[in-house]
This record gives sequence, C-alpha cells and structure tokens, in this order.
Amino acid sequence: MKKKLKKIVVTAIAGTLLVAGSANMAVADDGVRGKNMNGFGLSQGLTKQFVMDYLNLDIDAFRNERREGLSTVEISENRGVPGDELINAVVEFRSDNLAEGCTIEMAEEKITENLNRAPEPKEGRGTQMRGAGR
Repeated sequence: MKKKLKKIVVTAIAGTLLVAGSANMAVADDGVRGKNMNGFGLSQGLTKQFVMDYLNLDIDAFRNERREGLSTVEISENRGVPGDELINAVVEFRSDNLAEGCTIEMAEEKITENLNRAPEPKEGRGTQMRGAGR
C-alpha cells in the first residue's frame, strides 16, 4: 500500500512540475512578459542572436565590444550599419511577439532605449588576478 501511495505522489509531483515548467517555457519562448515588456533587451537570447547575425558578429566579438562600453547602436555604426537601420530591423523582428496591449510604437521606444544603452562598467571584474594581495 505504501509503495502504491508513493508512486502516486511521485507521479503527481512530476506531472505538476512538468505542466508548470511547460507553461513557464511557453511564456519565456516569446521573450515578452506582461505590460513592462521584459524581453525586448539584449539579455533576451533571440534578439541578441538576431543582432549578431544582422551585424555579422560572433559572440566573442560582440562581447568584447560591449565590454569596451559600447552600446549596440555604437557597435552597429562602427560596422557601417546606421543605428536607425538596426533599430528598425529589431523592431520588425520582434513585432510578431508583442504582448497583448503593446503597440509597435511602445516596442520601438523600448527597443531604441535598450539598443542605445551602454553597459555599466563592472568594477574589479577581470582587472585583478585571483588571490592578488593575499
């Protein structure tokens, strides 16, 4: 009896986790979560990959330029692609996945803001060897 009850409980828990995980992934896949439009930034993997492909950059080159403090628009312009052209391409790419109630204008504003944002410098990261001064 205990074995059967244990199987039922384990099956119920596994089923619940599977359903919850699937629902979470469905929301995460489109990169748009709610009215605050999270997912229009470069942290969203699909958009970052689109930008790298559009600018013909590999991940290492993109990361290096971002570490130098360049915004994505600045990277684009340094590669001969006007910032407005990149922004329009990203807006078009993302327009199929807008959250309910989100307009193209709202998305364009948020995407423009995100692509023009330069990364914040990270103090101490990569500037000292581990254990130095000990």
